[in-house]
Amino acid sequence: MPAILLMLVCSVGVVYGQRSIDPSGEQIPFLRSTALVAGEGSVTQTDNPDLTVLNPASVGALQRTVLSLSYTGLTGFGRNGQGWDGHAGSIMASQPTRYGVFSGGIGVITSGLADFDVGSGLMLSFGYSRDVWDDLLVGAGITTDFGGHGDGLAFGAGLDVGFIHSPLTLFGIEGARWGGSLRRMGYPYRPVAGVTGLPASLTPQLGLMLPLVSDGNVTLDLYTDISSPGFRDGRLSVAADLGLFDRVSVQTGIGFSVRELIDGDLPVQSLIPSIGINARFTAGLPGSSDREGSLIAEQGWDRNEFAVRSAARPLYGAVWGVSTGVTASLGVADNNPPVIIVDYGDRQYISPNNSGVQDDIVVPVEIYDEERFLQGYRFVIEDEQGRVVREFSARTPRPEERSSAVFFERLTRIDTGITVPESFRWNGRSDGGSVVPDGIYEFYVEAWDDNDNRAVSDRFEVVVDLTPPSADVSTPFGGDRVFSPDGDG
Repeated sequence: MPAILLMLVCSVGVVYGQRSIDPSGEQIPFLRSTALVAGEGSVTQTDNPDLTVLNPASVGALQRTVLSLSYTGLTGFGRNGQGWDGHAGSIMASQPTRYGVFSGGIGVITSGLADFDVGSGLMLSFGYSRDVWDDLLVGAGITTDFGGHGDGLAFGAGLDVGFIHSPLTLFGIEGARWGGSLRRMGYPYRPVAGVTGLPASLTPQLGLMLPLVSDGNVTLDLYTDISSPGFRDGRLSVAADLGLFDRVSVQTGIGFSVRELIDGDLPVQSLIPSIGINARFTAGLPGSSDREGSLIAEQGWDRNEFAVRSAARPLYGAVWGVSTGVTASLGVADNNPPVIIVDYGDRQYISPNNSGVQDDIVVPVEIYDEERFLQGYRFVIEDEQGRVVREFSARTPRPEERSSAVFFERLTRIDTGITVPESFRWNGRSDGGSVVPDGIYEFYVEAWDDNDNRAVSDRFEVVVDLTPPSADVSTPFGGDRVFSPDGDG
């Protein structure tokens, strides 16, 4: 099956390859997003809906609603008579649900600049992504384009698929990840006759991310990608992202087109690196502090993180793209463990002898998680030496088999938490089934969610006492054994 799929992709690539490509058209998706203007854009980048135009799997791990707004001005700064005569922008959003993460957005571009004449176009996109396993994100999306160049009108639609695999250890570096995508499989958007599309149809891309520095206050990530637009060109891009104190980051990147370098008739994109900077801060929505109990507060949108971005990217000739934008992550990342409520008073005693009286204890327990899904719990009983004598537990099963059947089952699953019993009952027996020795025992409850946030309750005591009361009877001697019950005293 994989061989047949590879042959099909290559065959379609040959058909598309009969047409030429317009390398400048590959810049269009980048110019609609400030995050992509800042670097070369990698299929391994995550957590921003703008990135779904490169890899629909990029937002598969999101746990918060994310909105992104970008604007890019295209200008030649007056050189060759080219001013601010081009514009691009987008509004994108991602929404996590129990079924996966849904994304969508709208993007526009218009440019009649002599060095970057791509006409006018409108893009609509919709995608779905999710985590299939802990280390694998997958996604698929549909992109449609409407627009024209000169007097002509054009329409295009294509399917995008992608994946991201992490974490890996490569070259001794932990936390690396790699990914890939195959984009624009469908009817090409060709406002200019004779080209495979703007951007090119049927474009594969592979990428690798290496976290070179990660010490808490300073991070440095390196991205390297290769792609083949329309199977008619080869592109190599390298980008870096320097983060400082989890508040400020600087991005830069540079890309090369093999076709531009070897074909003397094509304009060559500037080799000056792109540059971008963004600052993150947290803030609530205006007046959100007065909306306790409202939908905004219930969704956690009264606590948000914003990233303000600015970037500049050289294009062709004298033209640059200068961009600004903002990304809003509504709510905060879940670092809160589940809540555990144990309804238990002072020390209790049990005598597990099947007499029907105090043979066991029943402990009412409530466990819930307000933001995520409960993944497991443990009700643990220990002896005076801290050894576990009995444990009641449950957890969400994690599939070990990685087959196509399991893949599609995981892909279509609905995320739910496990069910917790209303109470736990202990009858004084160990995990082996035998009655435990007399003594003082302690128990506690532990629970965790799908982010591995863990909570442990207080410790409570129960005493096991199987020793019956003892009594000594002594027989009197001598006259003490004679009595006369006649009431005479």
